[in-house]
Amino acid sequence: MNFSRRRFLQAAALAPALALPALASEPRRRPRIAVVYTTCYHRSHAHVILENFLTPYLFNGKLTTPSVDVVSLYADQTWRSTVNPDLTNDIVRRFKLPLYRTIAEALTLGGKRLAVDAVLAIGEHGEYGTNRLGVRQYPRKRFFFDEIVAVMRRANRFVPIYNDKHLSYNWTGPARCTTPAVSIASR
Repeated sequence: MNFSRRRFLQAAALAPALALPALASEPRRRPRIAVVYTTCYHRSHAHVILENFLTPYLFNGKLTTPSVDVVSLYADQTWRSTVNPDLTNDIVRRFKLPLYRTIAEALTLGGKRLAVDAVLAIGEHGEYGTNRLGVRQYPRKRFFFDEIVAVMRRANRFVPIYNDKHLSYNWTGPARCTTPAVSIASR
């Protein structure tokens, strides 16, 4: 099947219209989001982004309530620091969220099937090695993206991945991220 950019855009434009009759008859369910991040401390990327998914925020001068439900967390690193104490346990307690030990558990809510409608991946900050150019090697592609896609493939169900920042610390990582999307779209 020849899947051109034009055919993709045409199909994407029609999809909401085709879904309207089905959506009109059902009450709207809030999307369930799994959040996967490297580390979370005050004013880190995970903190700044996650707080807008958990608490009301100002948007164009108006207080806005998040329209999604965060249902699970995966933190790649947590640590005790007096300078930048990790906020993960505080978030878990305050918002009564489960913290899972693996990305797969976070996406399946500890079960066997994909149980979320989207994934928010935040791969910035934390203690990770550097490459020969001194660039920090955050696990965005080689761990986060690959693990998330693996869970979706096992479930044969694919949900949006919202990614903070770029997908990798090198040029080949992002290119390899598009391969699963192209193969899935051309089915």
